[in-house]
Amino acid sequence: RVFDEALGAAKEQGEWAVTGQDRATGLIRAQALMPVTGWRHDITVTVVRKTAFVSQVATLSEGHDAPGDLGQNARNIRDYQEALDRRLGAAKVN
Repeated sequence: RVFDEALGAAKEQGEWAVTGQDRATGLIRAQALMPVTGWRHDITVTVVRKTAFVSQVATLSEGHDAPGDLGQNARNIRDYQEALDRRLGAAKVN
């Protein structure tokens, strides 16, 4: 279920285009274009099953054709994680 929700959360990110998915390895790949500049960001989501009830989701966002990302990588990760939390019904922890 976690992989399905992780993939769904990636697909609902407005600027993202999912470019690959592999359920067996838990990998989801996407590309996003930074608003205004059009700089490309590659996003990798990795879902690892730890136990029958626990999975770990890691998210990496990397900009390649820009001198800096102006915080876009952090926004990509934060927005994605918030979407995944909503899909999984995660409790808010402050």
